[in-house]
Amino acid sequence: MASMDLHLDSKLGAAFLGNLAAAIFYGITCVQTFIYLKHGYARDKLTFRLLICFLWLLDTIHLAFVSHALYYYMISKYGILAALASPTWSILAQVYTTCISDLIARWIFGRRAWLMTGRSPLLAFCIAIPSLLTCATGIAFTSKAFIAQTFASFSSISYLLYISLGSGVVADAIIAATLCYTLKKNRTGFQKTDTIVNTLMIYTINTSLLTTLCSLACFTTYTIWPQEFTFIGIYFVLSKLYLNSLLATLNSRESLHSQAAGVVSDIPIGLSNISSTPTTSTSIVKHQYSPPDYSFRAPPVVINVNREIETRLENSGHERVAYAL
Repeated sequence: MASMDLHLDSKLGAAFLGNLAAAIFYGITCVQTFIYLKHGYARDKLTFRLLICFLWLLDTIHLAFVSHALYYYMISKYGILAALASPTWSILAQVYTTCISDLIARWIFGRRAWLMTGRSPLLAFCIAIPSLLTCATGIAFTSKAFIAQTFASFSSISYLLYISLGSGVVADAIIAATLCYTLKKNRTGFQKTDTIVNTLMIYTINTSLLTTLCSLACFTTYTIWPQEFTFIGIYFVLSKLYLNSLLATLNSRESLHSQAAGVVSDIPIGLSNISSTPTTSTSIVKHQYSPPDYSFRAPPVVINVNREIETRLENSGHERVAYAL
């Protein structure tokens, strides 16, 4: 049977699973976008909030394109095996939305790395070139694919897809390495500040690791099985990973800043403030110190100065990692 020779599992089956995974990630994207817009950071500008809404809109359009492509092959052209030889317009158009969405997400992550390194022009160049190359070659591949009209003819333009996926991996690696190196340098020696730094490093590594693995999987599957839809199913998920990673980073800032704000207490403590009728807090202090001679009065200014020094040192650490939040 011709249908057996086509191996529909690796064609429509792979695309269907990719669409299913994309739909799941889209649901997570909607929840994260709602959380950001409802509990978003007050210091985010309106333009940035609108940019996040635009990314969500692109993600919605992307899922609509992918769903239309599957409906075309599995419903409209059901039983017409020749239809699988040619890409429908929606399966190509979704590449445009992916390229634009990924470029914006990389720009946001890259800008954060650029600010943390003191606005280094060299770093900006190293991030911008592979990011723009990824977007440009992806768009060029799609535009030529519209002209090619068959999946078999993609082999003549496959170099564009290789460049797009490869340069995307390079851009993600540069951003992740820069952020991790800068955060590591900004360790202060204070436990809670360093905990925040470690959390940011984990977010950075996880973000780049997921997207890099997805790009490598798409790159590898297309190299091994260029005539199958396996790489397309994986590519469906790529833009969802970028946007979800970005939203997860944005939504985690409030908890991280709350953790940073709770590090320091500005309440002065001095033994000279202990009265004969102590409150609950002063009674605890009495229990802890149990001074044998109540005529002894420790100067509260000494304790306050020590606490102020610790506060300033730790706050300076917070300022150095502020750009990462």
